[in-house]
Amino acid sequence: MSRKLVGVEIGGENLGSYNDGSMVDYFPVHAEGRHIGKVTSACYSPRLEKNIGYAMVPIEHTEIGTDLEVETPHGREDAMVVEKPFVKPEKAEQELKPSTAS
Repeated sequence: MSRKLVGVEIGGENLGSYNDGSMVDYFPVHAEGRHIGKVTSACYSPRLEKNIGYAMVPIEHTEIGTDLEVETPHGREDAMVVEKPFVKPEKAEQELKPSTAS
C-alpha cells in the first residue's frame, strides 16, 4: 500500500504546539471507520486560527477535501486533507508589505 504525506486541518480545541519534536506519540487517523494512518506533527496556527498538521495516509485518502478523523488529546476530531503549504509564500509576502494607501 503506497502512502503519502498530506496537510490536514484538524477540528476541535487548540492543540498548542507539537511542531518541535515534542509530540509524545502520533495521533491516529481514521477514515470510513478504520485506522488508516497517523498525524506526524501538528500545532495550532494563530495566523490561520486553526489546528494544522501533517499526516501519513494511504494514497487513496490524499485528495484535497477528503474527510478524515484524528484522535487528539481532546478526543476524536473531524479533519480534512488540505493543500500544502498552508500559507502560500506569495500571499505571506503580500501581507508583509507595508500599505502605500494614504
